[in-house]
Amino acid sequence: MVRMIRKIKNLIITRERNTHTEVIHIHSANVSELVRRAQDFLDRIKPVLSTNECTFQQNEKNKEFDRQYNLRHEEKIRLIRSLEAADCVKIDPNNNSRYADSEVYIFIKSYLLTVYGEEKPVRIYIKMYLAETKTYDYVIVISFHQEGMFS
Repeated sequence: MVRMIRKIKNLIITRERNTHTEVIHIHSANVSELVRRAQDFLDRIKPVLSTNECTFQQNEKNKEFDRQYNLRHEEKIRLIRSLEAADCVKIDPNNNSRYADSEVYIFIKSYLLTVYGEEKPVRIYIKMYLAETKTYDYVIVISFHQEGMFS
């Protein structure tokens, strides 16, 4: 889990922790630039999402989240469409060589999800990028699971 905890001038202080460790990072970056780039990304993917051109990778964390919350594809897309630029916590280079020019955007947002008939607040970690080809574009969601789910 990576969470921004403070911004002082051009320094961003984040906290990253899992079940075994906690690390504090101090980044010299411009938050407004991160938000601007995230907004540009969201503006580019929303038309793509409206045509359901979105693929969710089936890694173990995503499968576990699916078993626990049983969200349909359309519901996940609705949640992604509700993201705001301020929900973006990080932008990384893409390590998929087929889409090396695209960047990976990481968002964390709280949603109310229904579990066994009761609403429960859940912080969801969403990691995705826009795959652009000559004929069409589509969104690839690498991670869509509860924040803090570490294997």
